[in-house]
Amino acid sequence: MVDESTDITSLNEMIIFARYVTNDGVIHSVFIDIIPKDEKGATGQNIYDTFKKAFVNNCLNIKHICSACVDGAAAMIGCRKGMTTLMKQENKSVLPYHCVMHSFNLAQLDTTKEDQLFDLRRCECLCLQLWKYFHNKPRNAAQLAAVHTQDKTKQITLKKQIEIRFGKHQV
Repeated sequence: MVDESTDITSLNEMIIFARYVTNDGVIHSVFIDIIPKDEKGATGQNIYDTFKKAFVNNCLNIKHICSACVDGAAAMIGCRKGMTTLMKQENKSVLPYHCVMHSFNLAQLDTTKEDQLFDLRRCECLCLQLWKYFHNKPRNAAQLAAVHTQDKTKQITLKKQIEIRFGKHQV
């Protein structure tokens, strides 16, 4: 499996995992590498070159790959210059797969754009505005703390809800 991600510091990285079967039929999943992306960009050729270099550095042979699970981006699975197309030029038996979780995420994003979820989106927007109000101004945060002190209630910390792939998470 090959995927690209952006970490909390906005660094673009490529992550590579492998799944293989031993001679006795045991399936193993292993982390191969996490590689910071260079300035060349997310082209199929650049992704393939980076992938191939990681394989060589880990003493792995591309000829032994039977499938590649990637997201649906053209740079990954494109029929002309995608990473899996370039991989197939070197190893014709490679079967590219569009990751089920990435497909699910696309379906989820399409669903949440529907008008039926307008009230939910409005509530989400209100929560973000509340977070900004207390997070961006120390005076407002101090007022919130004072209310908790006065009421003798436990101090709450508002968390920012951000949108990333595979649903929402709090930071």
